[in-house]
Amino acid sequence: MDSLKRLNPVVKLTSLLIAIFHVALLQNVVVTISHLLLALSLAILSRPKVNRVVATGIASTLIGYTWVTYTLYVVNVKLDPQIALAKTLLLSSRILIVMLYSLFFASTTRPKDLATSMTLQLKVPYEYAFLSFVTLRMFPIIKRDLENIIAFRKMKGYIKVSRPWNLILSMITPLLFTTVRRSVLMGISMEARGFGKYPKRTFLYETQITPRDIAFLLSVLSVVSASTLFSYILGAPLEVSL
Repeated sequence: MDSLKRLNPVVKLTSLLIAIFHVALLQNVVVTISHLLLALSLAILSRPKVNRVVATGIASTLIGYTWVTYTLYVVNVKLDPQIALAKTLLLSSRILIVMLYSLFFASTTRPKDLATSMTLQLKVPYEYAFLSFVTLRMFPIIKRDLENIIAFRKMKGYIKVSRPWNLILSMITPLLFTTVRRSVLMGISMEARGFGKYPKRTFLYETQITPRDIAFLLSVLSVVSASTLFSYILGAPLEVSL
């Protein structure tokens, strides 16, 4: 777990993007199963803290996507139910793989390290690299605000399931207002502190590319190469799927 957290964020992100594009473009069983095992292994090793809300969101997304895709294949495309089910499970597996890779990256990467590595390794101007830090940092804050809004409305007895649209709007409106207000205050604070005045920026803890990062990248590339080779040997389709 600690070794995964110490990986360079840029190398980690590059490796995962290669894996995601590989499984997205080559739609066959061998590639999909290979990446599913890799993504599941990385997610288990990272030991992410997944609460009930996140787990419910992941499950509902997969179930909804699978049901809609299968229905479209059978009703609109007029495919055989067995073929439609096979294609649907293959597509749903790709969605699950992307979720697992994203979960691994989010649970093992600190936003500050990502911004630092983008500036030092990719030579991205620190003003733009800081956007990644702000984006990742805002997610848990927005989640906390939403939980507070829901708790407040439950205490006041405002939640009425009989009117779902009013319920959603009554939560989105204050959440949007709070997010915009926090963004404006952050911009004012950064401008008051002179953020972006100097062309270069120093970092207390600098990120570097170590042999551990090279080994991780080579491991992902080996899975990509091996799954492609086995697909060719077993006669699985290697056409690019868009």
